[in-house]
Amino acid sequence: MSFENIKPDVVSYGILIDSYSHIGEMCGACNLFNEMEHKGLDPNLMIYNSLLNGLFKSNQPNEALKLFDKMKTQGIRLDDCVYATLILGLSMSGRHDMANMFLEEAFHKGFNLNKEAYHTLYVALGHKQK
Repeated sequence: MSFENIKPDVVSYGILIDSYSHIGEMCGACNLFNEMEHKGLDPNLMIYNSLLNGLFKSNQPNEALKLFDKMKTQGIRLDDCVYATLILGLSMSGRHDMANMFLEEAFHKGFNLNKEAYHTLYVALGHKQK
């Protein structure tokens, strides 16, 4: 992604990656992410979270978990939004035990998740019991 004498920055890439992720065009989002890294630009937490959310919404939980592992390996500082995305995505993917594991991990790290994350996990666990 480049135009005459215009060099996209992290914010430009972030907007495009978020847009692609939002509409479920994960191939485009991942291509931009890879291009960004190839150019030496470091993705911020918002970009990672957009990708995680898009991967879960496009029914690619394994890819989302790989991305999360990459974040941890690279020392990306995680926050409550990342954990909420993981918990919601895993719950909606039927991976209730993993969602609960990440909920406990977030709790032990002192993160305050939003009501939506707790509610989704509660509903998902309720469906699991039936």
